[in-house]
Amino acid sequence: MLTQVFQVSRLRGMDERWRTDPSSALKIVDMTWNLRDGWQDAGGFREIVNDYTEEISGGINSETKEGKGSTATANAFDNFPEITSLHWFAQHNGARQWLIWETSDKKLSHFDGSKAPSAIKEDLRDSLGNQWDGTTLKRTYISTPWQRTQSAAWGDRLYIVNGYDEPVVFDGYKTSRAGFEIGPTPPYPTNISGESSLGGTYTFTQNHLGVGSSQHRNGYRYRVSFVNERGQESPLSASSETVIAKSGAVSRPIIGVTIPTGGTNVVARRLYRTMQMLDDNGQGIDGSIGREFYFHSEIQDNVATLVEDFFPDAVLGSLVDPLDFGPWPTNAKFIASFKGTMFLAGGNANDLLFSAPNQPEIFPADNVLHIGEGDAGPITGFYPTKNALVVFKSRATYLVRGNPVDGFFADTLTRDVGCVAANSIAELPGVGAVFLSNQGVYALVGALQQEGTPTRMVHLSATIPDTIERLNRSALVGAFGTMYHRDKEYWLAVPTLGSAQNNLVLIYHYEIGEWSIRKSYPINCMVETHDHRGYLIFGSHDEKFHSGIHVYSRGWPNKNGVPISPLYETAHMDFGSVYNAVQPARIMAFAVGYGDNDLEVNFTVNREDTKALSANKVSDQTYPLDDLPVYGTVVWGAPATDQWSEHRPVVIRYDISAIHKGPVSELQVSFNPTGRRIQLVGYDLEVKTGEQRAIKPLTTALTHERR
Repeated sequence: MLTQVFQVSRLRGMDERWRTDPSSALKIVDMTWNLRDGWQDAGGFREIVNDYTEEISGGINSETKEGKGSTATANAFDNFPEITSLHWFAQHNGARQWLIWETSDKKLSHFDGSKAPSAIKEDLRDSLGNQWDGTTLKRTYISTPWQRTQSAAWGDRLYIVNGYDEPVVFDGYKTSRAGFEIGPTPPYPTNISGESSLGGTYTFTQNHLGVGSSQHRNGYRYRVSFVNERGQESPLSASSETVIAKSGAVSRPIIGVTIPTGGTNVVARRLYRTMQMLDDNGQGIDGSIGREFYFHSEIQDNVATLVEDFFPDAVLGSLVDPLDFGPWPTNAKFIASFKGTMFLAGGNANDLLFSAPNQPEIFPADNVLHIGEGDAGPITGFYPTKNALVVFKSRATYLVRGNPVDGFFADTLTRDVGCVAANSIAELPGVGAVFLSNQGVYALVGALQQEGTPTRMVHLSATIPDTIERLNRSALVGAFGTMYHRDKEYWLAVPTLGSAQNNLVLIYHYEIGEWSIRKSYPINCMVETHDHRGYLIFGSHDEKFHSGIHVYSRGWPNKNGVPISPLYETAHMDFGSVYNAVQPARIMAFAVGYGDNDLEVNFTVNREDTKALSANKVSDQTYPLDDLPVYGTVVWGAPATDQWSEHRPVVIRYDISAIHKGPVSELQVSFNPTGRRIQLVGYDLEVKTGEQRAIKPLTTALTHERR
């Protein structure tokens, strides 16, 4: 048999299809692709604050996370309950940054790194000083998988909704209710300078007949609205009854209008009034006059209850349309900001509601888009891009385009693919909006409008069908995804069969369009900070061993105590035909040397379940012809007996044999270091080749009646 060398370089990601390229892998665990076109060990994670302690009663046992029974100091993020949602929020161009989270004990808390080392972790407070401590104020907690709390930034404010609790807006100091649920009660007008009467059933006629000798009567109606500290206005109240006030021959009547006060979120009220509704004979001018209201004045407090009205019609403000106002929709659980407009969904399965322009808390009744049909499922989330708001249902995708001036409209993109996890949606550079559907991970690529670039769906997870098949479909609503720009990765934490919690992380390396996986990450929710540091932070669902909030970094040596175990398993390589057979002789790994860190190799043949070698082959990641330093035993000082050098790829040779396995038609190789450090660039495979002759077909050798 002849000896032949097969060189495999430019290694790519996972491909679980039957026949694939030799540069692909069947499995890549705890590794990340780098810009030098190699695969290196991934990072680990630890608690977000490792050295901040606070005094607690009983202390904490670091292994069991249980109390010791004596007063001690411990990490403030130890012994945390489940983190159910996580939100990153910045103000003043990043000068102030907030990490906000909810927990399973119904708290709403925040982390302010600028105040370290004191008061960096505390529960949020409302305008009255009440804390979101799970008792005084508390959030809804659902133990079964659900889409969880959503948020959207608007200027220097963060809006938070979940479909169960009242909508909350955080301004960096306190929380308050977003928008208004209902408008105020009607005002009550009376004449305080002369005779008056209330005529709620006053009849307007067109014949201008007099009503006696009353030639100086004035008729008005009033409406009022609430205003919060952000200048957002409530729906207008119902109209007051008509007040008919008698005045002198030259003087105007002074009408006292009793207006209601509002809740703690009200800082002002606005009064609206009709024009004069009566003619010189005291007769109603026109029925429409009593339905047109003009701005009268703003009462800049929530205390006064009496307003004196002596304004002539000429000084009234602009005409107001009551339909321009509306309450914050109840049960809204999806939120996004797009083109100066706030969008909400979730209360009705098919309705998408949008706010008035530049008024994120005012939702006019007519600002509704009906999205798709009921058989496509309910709205499951949306994502704002430059040109369109992408609206997902469980089995369809729609694009909302337009603007608040000319109006918005919705187009159907596809009735075949939808999104099942609102928190899986992320936009990848050069790819598009990526999301998780029941069929796998898809990307929405294109300009999302008529610009010559077609908008289409791309099935990103087509190369990992076995992994997608293992997902727990009933718990996918809790899947969570985010971008990690530093390593050019898209992280997607998903539940697998038998687990209601996310127990596997799919990593999409978007620079090369390839997949890998990571294990032992208890990710319930995660965010990437949008500052120069670009941290990836996640909240844990593991209350016992990995509780609290954690930060990922390639600098951490382990996963909060769990070893990082890099593994690269190549795809099953065939050698041209099932009638060709080889015998492997050598594997030569082309890897970056990291001192005396051993690199182990093993292989399988013909897709067998067990490895061909009973023990892994081991070799150092060092170049034997150079006197390079060996980590752990390097000699420092003068005279120095070791020298430093840049890391460089070296060839690591492994002599192997598969004679005991018979003819080899397919081969798979696995690489993993005994320690963490590895960077694999490629490998050479030397095999003895030769063609088998006088082949006997298997259909002849084996039949269904084989004894």
